[in-house]
Amino acid sequence: MIRLFLRSLIYLVFIGAVVYGWITQKLLRPTYITPEPETLDSDTLDTPALVAHLDNSEWQTRLAAVKALGERRDPAALDGLLYALSDDDTDVREAAWQALALLGSAAVPALTEKLTSSVMLTREAAAKALEKIGDVYALPALIAALDDESAWVRLPVVRALGVVGDARVVNSLIARLLDSDADVRLAAAASLRHIGTPDALVAVKDL
Repeated sequence: MIRLFLRSLIYLVFIGAVVYGWITQKLLRPTYITPEPETLDSDTLDTPALVAHLDNSEWQTRLAAVKALGERRDPAALDGLLYALSDDDTDVREAAWQALALLGSAAVPALTEKLTSSVMLTREAAAKALEKIGDVYALPALIAALDDESAWVRLPVVRALGVVGDARVVNSLIARLLDSDADVRLAAAASLRHIGTPDALVAVKDL
């Protein structure tokens, strides 16, 4: 009888300790307030000031700065936007290549250099920007990038070659019809159809 009483008492003490711990944790837990991201008034900031915000700790602020720079289409923002291609945040990187594409031909030489970056996401972003621009100056670098190890890079490269539409890339695109990635193969076929030379059309005739 005494043994049963002691067991019950120990059990009740244990339950009480658990409940007490849970209550104190709830009551004493510190409240963390996430700081609001810095408000960016792009209308009052010049281009260098906006570029400086590309190092802001808040991704929302960096994104706003990139978008504002894209709207301005100021070549002075080129280096800053290239830097943003390697941002940790996906939205910032996407906005950066879109902003670079708005700079047009002025951004092409620097973007072709980024096609050889050691960072795959940077190469992909550069290829997307070059696809949007469609400048023949990028042709040699794009052809070289067809051998990129990542299909995420080869895909926009193949599409970019189709946008450029130069007949000199037909043989290179025909080779991509045997690419290991299905999306790249489909994009190569679409680019060949867009270029439309006789040899390009023959290559995709039965696809």
